[in-house]
Formats: sequence, C-alpha cells, structure tokens
Amino acid sequence: MKTILSNTMYVEPWDRLQRETGLQTGVLRADLVTMISHGLVDVFQDEDGAPTTPFFDADNMQGFHFQSTHKGVKALALAKAKTNEAGKTADKTSQKTSGNRPPEANKDGEPS
Repeated sequence: MKTILSNTMYVEPWDRLQRETGLQTGVLRADLVTMISHGLVDVFQDEDGAPTTPFFDADNMQGFHFQSTHKGVKALALAKAKTNEAGKTADKTSQKTSGNRPPEANKDGEPS
C-alpha cells in the first residue's frame, strides 16, 4: 500500500506506476482496486481530466491514471509514522539487550 500511495502523489499513468513500484500486473491491479474502493486513490481518464465516475474498467486499468486522495495521503503518513515508531522501539530494545551492559570481568577482575 505504501509503495503505491507514495508513487501516486501526482496523477500517474498505469505503466509508470507499474515501473516505479516494481509490482506485477495482478498485484498492482488488486491493490489499486482495494485502495480505490476505500477512497485512498482516485481514477482519471487522462492526466489532466477530472476523476472518473465510480465505474471504471477494472480489467483494463492500463488505460487509466491514478492519484492518491487526501484520505490516501493521510493513510500514508500514518503508516510511515507507525513504521518509524516501530523502528525506534526496536532500536531501544536492541540497546537494552546489547550495547549498554558493562563488560564481563575476567578472573583478575579486569574487563575482558
């Protein structure tokens, strides 16, 4: 989801979106259909046009252009924030379990 939303900040044609995301046709199509149905992505007939009606040819998505909606941009920001928070938590956990322990002492009482 994050890959598609971050690559549709502007109106993008199918072929560019597929090239930039690296997703296979079926995966990209399924993800886009899901995001469109949840209001995260708008569908356009052409790059300069208005969004299409809610009805579009899901079997021939190569003829359309796509752009993240305001709701999609908010979802992307939330997903990135959760990823960043998870990374910070993982960093804190690894610091607690590794680098912050005092060195082990050898039999003479000196750090080994």
